[in-house]
Amino acid sequence: MIMVLLLTICEVISITAQLCLKIGVERVKPALRSPWTAWRAAASPLLWTGAGLYGVGTVLWIRILSTADLSFAYPFAALAYVGGVLSSQWLLREKVSATRWLGVGLILLGLIFVATSGASTAR
Repeated sequence: MIMVLLLTICEVISITAQLCLKIGVERVKPALRSPWTAWRAAASPLLWTGAGLYGVGTVLWIRILSTADLSFAYPFAALAYVGGVLSSQWLLREKVSATRWLGVGLILLGLIFVATSGASTAR
């Protein structure tokens, strides 16, 4: 159960990193139109925060891989898709189609199967 919690935390970090990058890019978009002003984008705190969160998530992912089977851990990366869709609609006010919601439901169903299968296999 602790492994499922660590995997969920890892994916929340990933989702938050993506949100920081998306919002950061939207804020600096005019600077990205020209190579002469692109340096302004590099000064964006949100872009740096997103990159830093990816670093933290990578360290946690390495910790997870040191104790869990990849066949158990890797499917949890799909939580980022679920969180991305939820965040897109509720935080970024994007329109999400019924087909995407169906996909989210299928992902969650698959994760339930994976999560209840156990974190490691007997060797």
